[in-house]
Amino acid sequence: KYFHKNEYPRIWLSKENRVKALNFGWRCYFLEGPELNFTKTNYQTYSAEKYGDVIAKYEIENGEYVITQEVTYQELWKIDPNTREKKSIKKAFSIEKFAEHCESIGENPLFFATVKEYFFLGGWAEPRHLTIFDLDGNKLGIAPNWEYAEKFCDFY
Repeated sequence: KYFHKNEYPRIWLSKENRVKALNFGWRCYFLEGPELNFTKTNYQTYSAEKYGDVIAKYEIENGEYVITQEVTYQELWKIDPNTREKKSIKKAFSIEKFAEHCESIGENPLFFATVKEYFFLGGWAEPRHLTIFDLDGNKLGIAPNWEYAEKFCDFY
C-alpha cells in the first residue's frame, strides 16, 4: 500500500502493520535502520500536522515523549499531559535509546543520540560516538559505542 503523508515530500510504504519511508527532497533516499522499526499504530494516534511524522512514543517517569522524523534529523518532544502541546527537547541526526541511569552520571533518566556535526563552510563529519543527554536536552557526556554504553547503563 502506498500513501503520501502530510505536506512533506515523503512517501510512507506499509505492508500489513510495518512501515518504511521514501524521502523526496533535494535528493531522494530511503529511510532505514532501527529508528524506523515502528508500526502504523505507533504514530496514527497523533495528528501529523500538529506533531510531525511521529516514529516512536515513550512513557518515561510519568512523562510522554515522542520522536518525529524530519527530512534531515529527528526531534524529541515532551507532550504536556494537560494541554497535549509539545515542547521540543532536542534535535539530532538520530534519537537512539532511553536509559534509566548510567554509572557516574547524576541525572536520570537519560537518552542517547547520534549528533552530526557540520563544518562552517559546508560538509559534515560522520558521527563517531553517542551523545548522552538528560530529558531537558542538556549534554551530559559521550560513549564510544553501544557495547561500552550497555556495560554502564540500564536501558528501558
